Amino acid sequence: MKRVGAVERQTLLALVLAIPIALLVVVTFSPFRTTPADEVEPEPVAPKPKSKQVTPKGKGGPNAKADPASAAVPPPREVGEVAKREQQLEQAQVGCKRISDAVTAYAMSPANPGASDEDRWPIEPGHLITPPFGGTSFLPNGQKDLVDPWGKSYQFRIAGKKDGADILLVFTTAPDGTPVSQFGIGAKAQPQE
Repeated sequence: MKRVGAVERQTLLALVLAIPIALLVVVTFSPFRTTPADEVEPEPVAPKPKSKQVTPKGKGGPNAKADPASAAVPPPREVGEVAKREQQLEQAQVGCKRISDAVTAYAMSPANPGASDEDRWPIEPGHLITPPFGGTSFLPNGQKDLVDPWGKSYQFRIAGKKDGADILLVFTTAPDGTPVSQFGIGAKAQPQE
C-alpha cells in the first residue's frame, strides 16, 4: 500500500509541475500573445504627398478664399433636384415597361379576337384599362399608370428594330428633352436589337 501511495504522490507531483510549465510554453509561444502598449512598435506610415496648388493667374495665392461658384460639389438644393430628376426618369422607365408588359398581356389574352399580331394590339391606351373584348384592366393602377411622372400621357408607336422586326415602343420625354422608353433612358431609349 505504501508503494501505491508513493506512485500516486509522484504522479500528482508531476502533474502539478507539468501544468504550469505547459501554460508557460503556450503563453510564451502563442500567436495571440499580448504585449504592453509601450513595447509595441508603430507600423511605418508612408508620408502623404503634398498636393500642388495651381492658382490661376490673378486669383491669389494659397491663402485665397475659394469661389463658391467654382466648387466641384453642388449645393444641397441642386443635389436634391438631381436626385429627384433621376428618380423621375427611373419612374418613367418603369411606367413604360409596365405599359409594354400590359400590351403584351392584352395581345396574348385568349379573349382578344384579333386575327394577326397587329390586330391584337390595343388601338388606344384606354383599351388597356377597359378592354373592348371585356375583362379587367391590364394596368394595376388604371388611368394613373398611363400618366408619366411629369403629368403627361405615355405614348406608344410601332418601331422597327435593326433586324427589321416591328416592336411596340412605349415612350415619353422628360421636361429637359431626355427620351425615356421601356428600353432605357436617353440614348438607350431606342430598341437596340
